[in-house]
Amino acid sequence: MKIPIYHYKNKCYRCGKEIDVYYPEEIAYAHGIGNVKETYSKTKGEKTKGNVCPYCNAYQGNWFVWENFLEVCNDSDIGKSCVWVDVNRKCSQCNNPIDYEMEEDESTDIVNFFEGYWGHKCLSCMNDEDVESLVGLLQGMRRCEICDRLIVDDPEYFPNITLDYTTIVRSKTNEHHISYEKNETLFVCSECHMKIHKSDEEKYRKYRPVDKKIIPPSTYIKVPCRFCGKNAKVLRLEYKKENTYYCSKCKNKGTKVRSYGFYRDVGKY
Repeated sequence: MKIPIYHYKNKCYRCGKEIDVYYPEEIAYAHGIGNVKETYSKTKGEKTKGNVCPYCNAYQGNWFVWENFLEVCNDSDIGKSCVWVDVNRKCSQCNNPIDYEMEEDESTDIVNFFEGYWGHKCLSCMNDEDVESLVGLLQGMRRCEICDRLIVDDPEYFPNITLDYTTIVRSKTNEHHISYEKNETLFVCSECHMKIHKSDEEKYRKYRPVDKKIIPPSTYIKVPCRFCGKNAKVLRLEYKKENTYYCSKCKNKGTKVRSYGFYRDVGKY
């Protein structure tokens, strides 16, 4: 298979001359590309493979080379800055030959390679890993009690697995009350939850609450809104006589009120 080695031109930090730099250094060194040599890193305190200036022999730190790559790693034309080499690679897990090619014009494949995903395992082993991860994700997930689909609210994407959306639904889990008094609930997906409250189909309408949510009268007290004078609901336990309160309309985000000759944000008196 062909694998990429990222190439760019940079000025040597010591002598200032323009030089060719290659990343990853280990792969470039193995294929004799560029002026990548075995050198000593003071930062690591050990020998390493690195780009060395051909003019002053200064080692260009691996960290700075990596930083430069990160700046361009999402560039759609990254493939044009790569040197491609032919290699016989085997899967690090099953030892079978890797039987796929990366696209030279597909930046995602190239970045995935540099980040350690492509080019190290065969498609079969990568697929098995994705399946195991997906199974781990789905364990403990709830099923919608109306459409019977498994509710998955994790946004993680598995590129090698086609999800069957007839059995899986991407949604948050909604706890829907059939009866507040008896505390009878259903766990449903957002799609079915909306249909319960909006649709006239008997399939969904029958799950509408049989009673209303009971809020004890003593929970809230009504006090005059500081701005419009209408009643504002305040939790009794949070009420303090010295505080000022606003109704829901006046304290909406961005609402401005005129007070003492100039405008202020509601709630910031």
